[in-house]
Amino acid sequence: MADAVPAELIDGTPAKLKANLVALLGEDRVLHRLIDLVRYASDASPYRYIPQVVVMPRTVEEIAKIMTYCRQEGRHATFRAAGTSLNGQSQSDDILIDVRRHWNGGSVEDNGARLRAKPGLILAHANAMLHRYRRKIGPDPASGHACTLGGVIANNAGGMRCTLDKDAYSTVVEMTIVLPSGTIINTAAPGAETAFAVAEPELARGLIELRRELLEHPELVERVRRKYSIRNTHGLRLLALLDGETPLEIFRRLMVGSEGTLGFIAEAVLETVPAPAATSVAWIPLSSIDEAVALVPDLVKLGAAAVELMMAPALAAAGEAFPGTPAYWRSLDPKAAALLVEFGASDEGVLAAVQDKVAELVAPLKLLSPLSFTSVEEAVELAWHVREGLLGLVGKQRPQGTMLITEDVCFPPSRLAQGAVRRYQAVRIRQGAFQGRHPGVCEQEAGLLAQAGCLARQCASSRLMTLGDQEAGVERRHMNVSTRDQGRTGRNRRPLSPRSKRRWASSSKDKPL
Repeated sequence: MADAVPAELIDGTPAKLKANLVALLGEDRVLHRLIDLVRYASDASPYRYIPQVVVMPRTVEEIAKIMTYCRQEGRHATFRAAGTSLNGQSQSDDILIDVRRHWNGGSVEDNGARLRAKPGLILAHANAMLHRYRRKIGPDPASGHACTLGGVIANNAGGMRCTLDKDAYSTVVEMTIVLPSGTIINTAAPGAETAFAVAEPELARGLIELRRELLEHPELVERVRRKYSIRNTHGLRLLALLDGETPLEIFRRLMVGSEGTLGFIAEAVLETVPAPAATSVAWIPLSSIDEAVALVPDLVKLGAAAVELMMAPALAAAGEAFPGTPAYWRSLDPKAAALLVEFGASDEGVLAAVQDKVAELVAPLKLLSPLSFTSVEEAVELAWHVREGLLGLVGKQRPQGTMLITEDVCFPPSRLAQGAVRRYQAVRIRQGAFQGRHPGVCEQEAGLLAQAGCLARQCASSRLMTLGDQEAGVERRHMNVSTRDQGRTGRNRRPLSPRSKRRWASSSKDKPL
């Protein structure tokens, strides 16, 4: 079998590697049994990498020891926190470093304006800490009840309500970093810039030289700024060379989204964003994608926190999987689509006024069901559970033996229907996929994002609209020192009820992602 345990790992971690790490860290820090290695071989992605060993350091000094060991022995390491990555970045075929178990915790500062956090702090827990201050973390990944802030920062995770000014790159202001050399730098400490230059002189000089070269080419400067106005631009964030003026300022920014290739984030301080006191959601069902897409810019102008486009087949499948969803979903014409919109405001009066404006906006349109906003917590949570559960529905419907791969695609808002959604719908119709109540997923679509969605997102601060989910990131393999836990929450979502969990589990049975 392709994913069988290698013969050299049948007895667990190789003896020499185990002995070296036990001597370095202590026996209680090293997981070496075969059952441990297999347990850490999978994450939320479809990939499987069996690590040689799993280590659980408790301090930055122990992290530095591991990095020094890797450098001296020619080994590579990967950091893993929650393991919610969809692209396998928290897997390793060598040394896997667990940075969740002993790296939890955080503290609120400046009356909620900032949060100091360890990398293992779960995002939903961070937002719970901030709730009394009516603040939250800017990034809003769908995996917020599981993902950790370390992964959010290492992948510059976004989410459904996270515009560019709220992402990790824009809100992280301080870090404690462990470099591959073993150097430990607190970017906010007095004299940190000098300490960085002394400890890493070649790196410091190189960063300034790269900045100088970039600034010498105005056309390249413009291109870099334009590329990073697009939500799904990945790779090392070259914008840091423009936004930072000193070596450490540049390096701190480069750490965000670097997926652990540059070092380990042992602690970070994030600026928080306001959390609305009142929130409501509504479904706006229309007879065509074009009608739905045409509404998006006006909804954003009215202050929509999120606008999600879902095609009729997605809603039909969700209607079967989730109790309490609208009955009309099951009988929608395949060409229909609906927008899930969310608005937030400082109080109920302001929210009601915005809802009235939305009603005026859609009044001339022929809605497939009357517009109805709800602020009932359970209804709001159900709406977002539907949105977040679409990936699982797609996994359930794919042909046996095929793999589901998600990818982000960006289009100018004016060309979304032309460029992606309508073409996708045409493929579905041509394949006969809209026949029956449970449309299948044809193999040609494995690389397209979600039959269950063509999820279109309008970013208020961006010129482009994203098809897909910002958190997906880019797959990387054999990284020297890498991290990814799927940081893809600004909101504190409640888990599904036991009944919903049973229904969801049965709908996904025998179709593991």
